[in-house]
Amino acid sequence: MTFEEKLNSLNTNQRHAVDAIEGPVMVIAGPGTGKTEILSLRIGNIIQKTDTPPSGILCLTYTDAASSEMRHRLIEYIGPEAYKIHVSTFHGFCNLVIQENPGVFQQARELEPISEIERFKLLQKLIDSFDETHQLKKFKGLTYSDWKRLHELFMTMKKENWKPEFMHRQIEEYIERMRHSEEFIYKRKTGEFKVGDLKIKDFTEKVLNRMDVLKAAVNEYDHYNALMAAEGKYDFEDMLLWVNDTFDTNPDLLANYQERFLYFLVDEFQDTNGIQMSILSKLIDHEWLEQPNIFVVGDDDQAIFRFQGANVENLISFHTKYQPEVILLEENYRSSQLILDAARVIMDPVEESAMKQILEKNKKLLASGKHSTHDLRVHINEYPTPTYENADIFHQLKRWHEEKHDGSFAVLYTKHELGRELGQALKGASIPFQIAKTVDALNHQLISHLVDILTCINQLSEGANNNDAQLYRVLHLTYLEPRPYDLQKIMLAFTGKDRKDTTSFYGWISDPAKLDLLSLRDRPWIERIAKLLDESITAYHSMTLMSFVEWVTHHYGMMPWVLKQPEKFTHLYALKTFYTFIDLEASGKASFRIPDLLEICNLMKSYDIRLPIQSLAPPPKGIFLSSLHGAKGLEYEKVVIKNITENEWEKKRAYNQMFSLPDNLVRQQSLSTHIESGADINDQDRRRLLYVGMTRAKYDLTLTHARKKDDGKDLVPSLYLTEIQNANKDVIAHKPEIDENLQAEYLVYLMSGEQRADLLLDEAEIQDRVKNFVLNVSALNKYLECPLAFYYEKILVIPSGQQVYLIFGTGLHEALQLLFRKKFEERELAAGKEYLLRIYELYMDRHKHRLTAKEAMDYTTYGKMVLDKYYDHYNATWSEDIQYDTEYKIKDIHIQGVPVSGFIDRIDKRDHSIIVYDYKSGKTDKFSKKLKRPDDKDPVGGDYWRQMVFYDLMLSQDLKYRSHMDHSWLQALEPEKDGSFKQHRVNVTDEDRTLVTGQILDTYQKIQAMEFTKGCGKCQWCEMHGIVAIPADNEEVME
Repeated sequence: MTFEEKLNSLNTNQRHAVDAIEGPVMVIAGPGTGKTEILSLRIGNIIQKTDTPPSGILCLTYTDAASSEMRHRLIEYIGPEAYKIHVSTFHGFCNLVIQENPGVFQQARELEPISEIERFKLLQKLIDSFDETHQLKKFKGLTYSDWKRLHELFMTMKKENWKPEFMHRQIEEYIERMRHSEEFIYKRKTGEFKVGDLKIKDFTEKVLNRMDVLKAAVNEYDHYNALMAAEGKYDFEDMLLWVNDTFDTNPDLLANYQERFLYFLVDEFQDTNGIQMSILSKLIDHEWLEQPNIFVVGDDDQAIFRFQGANVENLISFHTKYQPEVILLEENYRSSQLILDAARVIMDPVEESAMKQILEKNKKLLASGKHSTHDLRVHINEYPTPTYENADIFHQLKRWHEEKHDGSFAVLYTKHELGRELGQALKGASIPFQIAKTVDALNHQLISHLVDILTCINQLSEGANNNDAQLYRVLHLTYLEPRPYDLQKIMLAFTGKDRKDTTSFYGWISDPAKLDLLSLRDRPWIERIAKLLDESITAYHSMTLMSFVEWVTHHYGMMPWVLKQPEKFTHLYALKTFYTFIDLEASGKASFRIPDLLEICNLMKSYDIRLPIQSLAPPPKGIFLSSLHGAKGLEYEKVVIKNITENEWEKKRAYNQMFSLPDNLVRQQSLSTHIESGADINDQDRRRLLYVGMTRAKYDLTLTHARKKDDGKDLVPSLYLTEIQNANKDVIAHKPEIDENLQAEYLVYLMSGEQRADLLLDEAEIQDRVKNFVLNVSALNKYLECPLAFYYEKILVIPSGQQVYLIFGTGLHEALQLLFRKKFEERELAAGKEYLLRIYELYMDRHKHRLTAKEAMDYTTYGKMVLDKYYDHYNATWSEDIQYDTEYKIKDIHIQGVPVSGFIDRIDKRDHSIIVYDYKSGKTDKFSKKLKRPDDKDPVGGDYWRQMVFYDLMLSQDLKYRSHMDHSWLQALEPEKDGSFKQHRVNVTDEDRTLVTGQILDTYQKIQAMEFTKGCGKCQWCEMHGIVAIPADNEEVME
């Protein structure tokens, strides 16, 4: 179609927008109304009707993909001249300014853009510089867990051009305003507080504490930028700041670009942020020009990127400042009218917003495309549980694939996790599909396994043989065509060896004399593995890093396996991405070796630093799984939006990775008269997101939700579904019939493999271990959680490296035990806090070889802080009148014939009273859940509840005590943020004793029957056997 034919095919409002080439113009373009088309045609029209050269036009888009699409359309309409038009993102434009003026932007010549891993390391350095009193200082666990929050805050400050001084002013204004807010003022006399008094506790927790943390973070902004400059790096957003600031200080440079560009066009205007608006305003605000030739296209109904700094307020501010001609595009060329009417219902409650102010009318899209009169009605499907919901959607996808539809079918959801099971089932059924998300290479199964292999070889090569469990799992990888029977035979002999034999598991595999003692089914395979491990160690020391990684992928069978897979290109792109990453990390670092690579990979996985897989563009048809955000700008014949429940929509917490910002930074000021005080502004964002998802569909749209969770807990459909159903008689509310066979078929595809492991259970050694097994509460909990993990960890007893948090927790326990022994058993009553801290410090010194230098320093410092506060809090409760038993060991007893044993942290006995204390290090937020007694939804109860009852049962059989305890305390060793200490009292009832005794008897019988093959689907051992988690059945939801 020629340019003129294209112009003539436009509707009235589209043609008006294309012809209105002078002055400020704002186009409000609903979804599917052809906004990209009119932007392209308007540029062509400017060139045809004015003497403006193509180089005098600047078109700014939101994404690089949009820029590329625009360029292709312009080439089609105006030919080679299209290459002279500057079409780019805001970042692309700023890069042009910087490249054209190297003398002005000297910093850009001296600095390099910072990569994600470099940014993390920089923030590591920043966090390491915090002193012990800093609000963001952490001493244990993921000590750098705030790196992402800091990064998001600093990027927001750059995007909005907020300086620290401005932030502090806004924070103080907010604190002062909240101090007088009704929310924090007593409205009636309460205890010692009178009417009008400040609710100090609430105000401190909800305002002061949060703002103190934010102020501490803001104070690091300049430090972060200084560290980055010292490293010779800059952020992507810095380009916009440089250009914006330079336009302020260099009027001649600004005038150059004001004179060069005569016409400005901005796409997706509702998604622009503060710094972009500042740059644009400087470009178009000429002193000598009464009205700028600025053309903006936007739609606040589709403003779904506010979490990235986008702001609907820009539309209103633009209208107020420039008084543009406003053109509304309401003819939709994508969807049927039935879909548009249903989607409109979602946006009705926010009509009194930006568009109402600008247009003084409601927007109503009219279907005008080839699907406009399609009579397929919108469905709202309700299912018993999410598993049934997924099963029915899966079979819709399967039918679509089998019927070979010439089009696209998308399943959309709020978060990628909700699409995981569907993707797994489609893969199990060999149905091709595309996931519209950035896949992290380090979480890709092939790369994850490659890193595991490299870790194993590194440990063997460097003499670190303490993680036999990891080597055992690596030798089960499918690429090696493993021999599970023989590996279990060797592990059985290895873990049953004489304690004086210090040979590692690798040593056993490599020792012919030890193998001679075993009856192996395929000894040549074991010998090949031993030879491969030996060759790996040689290659590790002799090859370059990149050559060694490639050697591993070939010699461990990974590449041959990849080439046989139907999705070989997906795997190859994952490998290519990982190879490129290694090459970039090693570039210019002669000493960069496998340990350095593994350290970076572990940090990236621990702190969720993504390595996006390089891949081909998805095809225009087929099956797609995507988040709703990822689907913006796309269209599909058929769309299903799943999991539309309160939990996933209204109750879903937003912006959880950000610091809490005061409302004077995030609220939309000019909408304040249209939003009730205290209203949920995020409701508008959620409505826009669902609206965007619904308007992706051309003619077939289904919205789904479940009535109950898979564990039987009630789910409430989202308010938005109720609104759609009540306001639109054409929407069909449907409860699909449940076909149990289809449900079972879905679960088979989801499992995509055997769910029970093939174990070596007929060996005399295994039978002896089982026969002589003594049950403790840790083993009981492990079996109830995962019988397969119990087999490997408690029967085979495969050694693994001790975790840092266990070393820390044991140190706290040991220090308290020795203090009580010194003070109350040895009667050295003067032993106190100094003795406690010294004992802990000595313990950490003895175990520092198991920790990194930073871990040893942090955990020593933090542990002493914890014990110092713990001592001050509880010291007054300790008494000479109490008999203390610490780390009390109980053995050689039976509970109804079952041999049991265990350690109790502390027993307090006074007269005939017995009180048990169990110390817990770590977070206390799961105390309540773990102390719950069994119920219909959790038939085995919480681990901590069971532990306390188990101790009670042991004490009743113990020769020294021969009594049930009065009660027990679960006592947190670490203080809460406010300095308080949590402890939970547990009163054990006769019913509890009966329940746990039953669990002990049942579990012990299953252990004796060697019922170990069932897995939980979540642990490392289940992963080794290819066992995946299956959603729990619940008879209550089958009705």
